[in-house]
Amino acid sequence: MKSSYKEKIARRLTLVTALLVMVVFGIIYLVVDFTVVDNIDQELEMESNKHVGQIF
Repeated sequence: MKSSYKEKIARRLTLVTALLVMVVFGIIYLVVDFTVVDNIDQELEMESNKHVGQIF
């Protein structure tokens, strides 16, 4: 079955849009993930240092 020129353009634009959305959400996910993990690591280190200070 032959596709018209308009259908080919529509498929390519849909694919490019889907890939762009995927990349944007991937970047947002990675930034949030690294930020949250870094913040939790700092808080856990602070709490562990406080408890080590209480023990020794």
